[in-house]
Amino acid sequence: MANQQPRTLVVTTNHFRILNLPTESFYQYNVSIKYKEERTPSKRIEKGVAREVFLTLQANEPQLFTPRAIYDGMSIAFSTNMHIHANTFEVVLGRTVFIVAISPVTTIQAADIQALVTPRNPQLPRGDNLAAITLLQHIVRQAPNLSVRPAVGQLLVNVDVSTVAVYQSGGLVELVMAFLDVSDARKMIEQMSHQRTFDSVSRFLKGLLLAKPKVNSPGNWTHGKKISGLVANAGQETFVDQNNVTLSVESYFAAKYNYQLRLPGCFGVKIGRTAVFPAEVCMVMPGQLYKKRLDEDQQRKFIQSATQKPSDRLHDIGQAVFGRNQVFNYNKADFLGKMRIQTEPEQVEGKLLPNTQLKFGRGQTKAIQYGKWNVVQYEYAEPKAITNFAVISFVPGSLNRDVKPFVKALLEVMRSRGVSLSKVDFNQVIMKECSPAQIKQELIKLYEELKATRKPEFILVVLPFSAADLKRTVKYWSNAMVGIPTQCVRDKKYNTQKGLKLDQYCNNVALKINAKIGGVNSMVSSSSLNLNNLSTMIVGCDVSHPGPGAQKPSVASLVASMDQEVTKYASFARVQTPRLEMILEIKEMFTDALKEHVSYHNRGKEPEKWVYPLQHIIVYRDGVSEGEYEKLRSEIAQIHECLRTYPSAKTPKLTFIVVTKRHHVRFFISDSLAKQDTNLKNNAPAGLVVDEGVVDDQYPNFFLLSHSGLQGTSCPSHYIVLENQYGIPKTE
Repeated sequence: MANQQPRTLVVTTNHFRILNLPTESFYQYNVSIKYKEERTPSKRIEKGVAREVFLTLQANEPQLFTPRAIYDGMSIAFSTNMHIHANTFEVVLGRTVFIVAISPVTTIQAADIQALVTPRNPQLPRGDNLAAITLLQHIVRQAPNLSVRPAVGQLLVNVDVSTVAVYQSGGLVELVMAFLDVSDARKMIEQMSHQRTFDSVSRFLKGLLLAKPKVNSPGNWTHGKKISGLVANAGQETFVDQNNVTLSVESYFAAKYNYQLRLPGCFGVKIGRTAVFPAEVCMVMPGQLYKKRLDEDQQRKFIQSATQKPSDRLHDIGQAVFGRNQVFNYNKADFLGKMRIQTEPEQVEGKLLPNTQLKFGRGQTKAIQYGKWNVVQYEYAEPKAITNFAVISFVPGSLNRDVKPFVKALLEVMRSRGVSLSKVDFNQVIMKECSPAQIKQELIKLYEELKATRKPEFILVVLPFSAADLKRTVKYWSNAMVGIPTQCVRDKKYNTQKGLKLDQYCNNVALKINAKIGGVNSMVSSSSLNLNNLSTMIVGCDVSHPGPGAQKPSVASLVASMDQEVTKYASFARVQTPRLEMILEIKEMFTDALKEHVSYHNRGKEPEKWVYPLQHIIVYRDGVSEGEYEKLRSEIAQIHECLRTYPSAKTPKLTFIVVTKRHHVRFFISDSLAKQDTNLKNNAPAGLVVDEGVVDDQYPNFFLLSHSGLQGTSCPSHYIVLENQYGIPKTE
């Protein structure tokens, strides 16, 4: 392994070279758009409305906006006209008057733009280059998933296609029926009579934009009107009109619009503070993104519908660039005429890393191929003995029919993987079947029963097929209340497998159980980092945030390896200011990790015989965007401060790497390679490293495909090295 060298592989990427840059200077302006008459409560102007206001302004003032300015829909505009002075304008859209204030900010010289492709010292700050890149981003960003990416000696446009979940357009009643999976409006009304369902639909619809309704309602509906809430039995909702007469919504619509409600008992929606519209007259504006979290079933269906073969994705990207509906339309875009973008995607040379060896039990080894492996026919590296466990099913009628046969098959697989079950008496194992409606009470009762026996190594929990809320309850009880590992399996998943598929499913479940109870499934035989000769700690850090609008803290987490084989980890967590990406207590968390590492390596020793072996720490930092890299210098400084307190002769060296997964860079192999090796599933192979052609020189960085693609196009992770005291080469 140590003597194997990476092989080269040429791949196509979804980047297109900018051949000609603008040769004029640009002027950046600050833009503020407000209502002339302030709304109460204050109402934020949507991006789409702001763009239309600015477009109307440019049409009204051609002497200032020829050629047209570029506007981002918020507060930034660029123009080649230097004579737009600070000024305010009135713009009328429909019945609404807006005040637009414009003021100059800075100048981006043509030389600043040309400097983007001039070789420079990467240690020097970018200076005005950031403003120039921002300008180019706005020039090309005429569709989602378009961005300008600096590379060594050139600029590239990254073009991607994506699938997003959108609300079903058309009638609002039909949308809610689809959401509740009913085919009859009366069933929808009956279900929504239950408060839980009504609240669920309210959350689903809140903030949705409605188009002009079926009746001729006054007002400007061009940009839609937002649902502020739901009203049950809307036809019977009453209000007092301008003549001080009390009317029901049903009678009002009959008198005002000559419209008889077909579903008088149906829900309605609130528009603004007081207006109520029956759902049956409401129409959903098309193309609205669904930004809320998809449930498990929705996620599965979405992935199935969104999956696209890599070759089809590359074809669609090509069509977006130079096809009939191309986004780079030089005839219609004023500023694109100043630029030329290559119509063929870039090809780059990557390195294909050698396969890594895995070590299993009894000295068995296996080379990883295609970034995946199968443990069948191998024993775990360190199987953990099981003396007692319990089973609880929340699927009525499943215990004897499905659960017990599955448990027997699972135990047989675990024996084959080397797990000792000699002290387990199957007939004495606690197995219960309970109602999911009483899940909290049943878990408490189970724990009371378990206290009378040996503490189980784990609990197998059988859940209904769609039961995300039940699983959260189980995991909270397991992790936060009783400290017993749980392994959940889903109905219609574990009990529909037969033959080899059942064996594979049991192997997958057994892998998780062995790891959760302290065993080790396999070890990496790695020569690249010389882990056998250098004591190294691998650390992962991330911050998870609450959902949009939720007033809850963010959670900073850190996991650190304890053993030389990098198979055992300790975890640490802190709560902090909501939506803050920087880890406030990184120093304290690292201090705890180092103490745990020292304790692990000195178990059973007298204090005077303690050793402090740590020589190197590799930190993988997740969840940080490109504009926040420099902010991480504070985290790095705190880690160094912590390492200086480590009681060894030499301070451990630090390697700090940011890992980004949410990007639009993709790599594609040739048709000939895809046909030659069908195991690749048309994807670039696992182990592909790309560190030339599409990477910037601001920081050492590279893209790595670490696993094989199962569906769609594989997404590489982007690794940005902010600190490398040990000097690890990129290919390692």
